[in-house]
Amino acid sequence: YLNDDGDFISGIKEYFARNNGDDVIVITDILGGNPNAEVIKAAKGTKARIISGLNIGGMLELLFREEITDREIADIVSGSRSVLVYVNQLFGRKDD
Repeated sequence: YLNDDGDFISGIKEYFARNNGDDVIVITDILGGNPNAEVIKAAKGTKARIISGLNIGGMLELLFREEITDREIADIVSGSRSVLVYVNQLFGRKDD
């Protein structure tokens, strides 16, 4: 989310100030990365739910839900973890 000036940090702060995080799920890429840290700070005291590192399948599951509980979000996150596979290891490929 960017504000009119194209500034992410100000934009996310403005968004939370206007909406109090009601019914908002924010997905960030890397836990502890700058966007994630800024979202956590901006969302403090709101009802926003923050997920970090979610894969595309998990994002699609969230996208097509009209309502979702915290437990269902936790299940989606858990399911996203379970499909991570290092394919080379799966097929016994080794570094040369």
